[in-house]
Amino acid sequence: MKILVSAQGPDISSPVDPRFGRAPSLVLVDSRTGEWSAYVNPGTAMGHGAGIEAGRLASEIGAEVVLTGAAGPNAFRTLEAAGIAVYAVEGGTVANAVDRYKQGALRSVVEATGPAHAGLGRAGGMDGSSGSAGSGFGGADGAGGGRGCGGGRGLGRGTGRGRGAV
Repeated sequence: MKILVSAQGPDISSPVDPRFGRAPSLVLVDSRTGEWSAYVNPGTAMGHGAGIEAGRLASEIGAEVVLTGAAGPNAFRTLEAAGIAVYAVEGGTVANAVDRYKQGALRSVVEATGPAHAGLGRAGGMDGSSGSAGSGFGGADGAGGGRGCGGGRGLGRGTGRGRGAV
């Protein structure tokens, strides 16, 4: 059986990553032979649709089971549509997760276990704060905040040829 595990690194000794769509690596383990291969998760660099892309990769490489901490609604639907079973795993390494699955110690997941966009938290400050709105130009009402500092797009009518007034 081919088991895909969301991982923080590219091998079976890597810790399990709790996020499926945004895990840096996806490690595919053949439970019969013990052979494994690691894949860069295509979803990590995406603004949205990370779970869908990770689910597509799982289907393309022949995964039959996914072991992860959480799968958002899009990822879960993609995996479910491909006939890939999802099992919840917390902590440990990829190798430990596969062993626990083979022992029957993991629970099957029947619906999304994580919120949409779970890997896209708000960036915090260097001091650990969660961040706040800035006080400069560019408030919520456009690029220049109504102060003439916009990008300069859309102001002309496009009627002339750049030869002066007609």
